[in-house]
Amino acid sequence: MRLSIRWRLTLWNGSVLALVLLAFAGVVYWLSANGLYRQVDDSLQDGLRQIKEDKRLLTSARDRRLAHWVEELDEHTGLLCAISKNGDWLAKSPGLDSLSLVQTTTETKIAETQFPGGERFRILIASLSIQDEIFVIQILAPLHHLDQALSTLRTVLAMAIPLALRVCCGVGLLLTRKALAPVDQLRRATEEVTADHLDRRLPLTNPEDELGLLTRTINSMIDRLEKSFHEIRRFTADASHELRTPLTALRTELEVALKSETREEVHQLLSSLLEECHHLTRLTDQLLTLSREDAGIHSPKVEQIDLMKTAQNVVENMRPLAEMKGIDLQCEGASIQLSADEGRLRQVLYNLVDNAIKCTAK
Repeated sequence: MRLSIRWRLTLWNGSVLALVLLAFAGVVYWLSANGLYRQVDDSLQDGLRQIKEDKRLLTSARDRRLAHWVEELDEHTGLLCAISKNGDWLAKSPGLDSLSLVQTTTETKIAETQFPGGERFRILIASLSIQDEIFVIQILAPLHHLDQALSTLRTVLAMAIPLALRVCCGVGLLLTRKALAPVDQLRRATEEVTADHLDRRLPLTNPEDELGLLTRTINSMIDRLEKSFHEIRRFTADASHELRTPLTALRTELEVALKSETREEVHQLLSSLLEECHHLTRLTDQLLTLSREDAGIHSPKVEQIDLMKTAQNVVENMRPLAEMKGIDLQCEGASIQLSADEGRLRQVLYNLVDNAIKCTAK
């Protein structure tokens, strides 16, 4: 079963929104994680800077001063510290005995390490040269607070994204329904347009938007339909009017023929019936020609003809009808050559002569 347009729009918008929210959540999580790690790294760098800037390290109390910094960082900043000299530990924060620490290095670097129990640390390793002696300083920052913050962020995003998606899809469905409400109005208004009510038009609220263009297109189509229906009705009325006269004449003459007793009267009536049949044939041909023209399939056959000869032929065929009404029908004139469709021209002449006979008083 195919879904309605409003549901398809809602699903499409919901799918796009879900992708956008997931991308947004990923960016937020990545930026937050980078920011938290940067803060930890800054705290490690700040601890190392404080040790390097201590002027008392140049005195004889250097070793005690370094041990003091190990205690100071642990007590005030929560950072663990271990300092070694010539491969031997000079000072170490409590709890670092279970952690395998390097005792030599030639560069400053930051990495991650993990205790055997699973606790993660961010560690800074740097070398410090004091009076030709090399000290290796290792400062560690526990990451459990950072892990908790990121876990909380993941939980919030996991709860917020489905909720936001549900709310947005609900609002989107309402907005889609409201936006498509004019379409339902157009549908109901279109159903009221029938063959008997082609004068009705769809209401045009906003001619500049897509629905306005659709409404104008439908109204134009109704205009064309109304014009076509009028032409069909007029054609039907004209055809009925034209066919009624020869049919009435045929019926009358047949009734008279049935009552006639002499052969001459029957022969005369049969001649009249034959003429009416010719009249009906011409009328049928005319109706067929009109139908072909309306359908656009009629192509005139142009050729050289003699107008006088064609007119005389029409007059000869129509003379019996004229004589029945007591009219003397003659055709006189010089020969005229022209290029025309002889069939169409013959129909025009038949109409002219037929109308002349009908409209001429006895």
